[in-house]
Amino acid sequence: MAESYLHAHRRQYTIRTEVPTEKRRIMKKRAAVLLAVLAMSTALAACGSEREPAETEVSQNEASVENIDPSLYVKLGDLDKITVDVPQAELSEEDVAYYMEKELDYYTETYGLGGYEETTAKKVKDGDVVNIDYQGKKDGVAFDGGTAQGYHLEIGSGTFIPGFEEGLVGAKVGEAVDLELTFPEEYGNEELAGQDVIFTVSVNSVEKKIEPEYDEAFFAQVGIDGVKNMEDFEKYYRGIMEDYLAEANQKAIDDAIWEKVGEEAVVDAIPDVLLDLYVNTINDYFDNMADQYGSDLETMVTDNFGMDMETFHAENLTQAQEESRQELLYMAVAKELGIEVTDDVVQEVAGSMYEDYGYNSPEELINAMGNEDFISYARRVTVAKALADKAKVNVSETITFDEMLSRENEGNGQ
Repeated sequence: MAESYLHAHRRQYTIRTEVPTEKRRIMKKRAAVLLAVLAMSTALAACGSEREPAETEVSQNEASVENIDPSLYVKLGDLDKITVDVPQAELSEEDVAYYMEKELDYYTETYGLGGYEETTAKKVKDGDVVNIDYQGKKDGVAFDGGTAQGYHLEIGSGTFIPGFEEGLVGAKVGEAVDLELTFPEEYGNEELAGQDVIFTVSVNSVEKKIEPEYDEAFFAQVGIDGVKNMEDFEKYYRGIMEDYLAEANQKAIDDAIWEKVGEEAVVDAIPDVLLDLYVNTINDYFDNMADQYGSDLETMVTDNFGMDMETFHAENLTQAQEESRQELLYMAVAKELGIEVTDDVVQEVAGSMYEDYGYNSPEELINAMGNEDFISYARRVTVAKALADKAKVNVSETITFDEMLSRENEGNGQ
């Protein structure tokens, strides 16, 4: 199946502003993020065995997360009086046209289905497509993601960081120019955010883009079944965008409701069995990562994460405690609302998503994730739906597709 590319103007980990490619069913991104959280607790942290004792400890007879009585640890606010103000996005015809064009460009480039023809132009102007080689250096040293050869760039497209494309206007074919630029403060790579760099760019040629024929053969080659022409593709891609936006709008509502639940709840303590689960999961995850690197944990943390072990343990203990608190809140709300995560509930949730992750059956997805982790995920999904049905939701503002996409990316740390 082809991958989908939604060109969102977010700074990522290369000098280009493109968002990495996502599965065609991009609307499942929220579930994927949560699955990842449940599977490894955190993507940037590990935790040692030492931790501060909770202010209040409640004895637990059975050392099992599912045997925890959350009412012993959590006092919830009034779940019948939740009111939230949430922005909601609308899809415009301009959005559809813009992203369809970017999607087709992505397919053409990725699958080599179009091409470029060199022109006789000798100087770069705004709107030209140029073939360039470039290398970026910070403090005289080339940095990762800052070098490419034979790259096709449309001047004025906003694909690169500010100043890059503008700096090539007027450059002559065959010459190299040095661009002294500064990465945006909000750039995704912390090592480059706000940093001064120099890009040496060689202009190889000014070229003309040759568009392919968007027919049944084209769409079959990129893995889109049932699409025979541009009319079919417009319906297909509009559906993807509508599905994504429905998910994003609902996510905004769910997030606002859950934030309100968290603000009004009081968590007196976190049971040891729950915190230990997250601590052990995190430790196992990073031990396995170190093994894959052929390294010991301390060497990996020092060399790859750039921190000492004390800082590493402290930061990730905080993360484990927060993940434990969130899980305990979900358990408490589920009990308050009379929600039981039965086998039928688990099967229903797994049945709604297993195909989107490439599994052949709900059971295969559950086994891959682990039964306890999937029970936790199913609880979260069910609780979110129940809260959304109960809460009063006011639309605070209507925003564009781009604005929603940007907020989603910011929320995911991108």
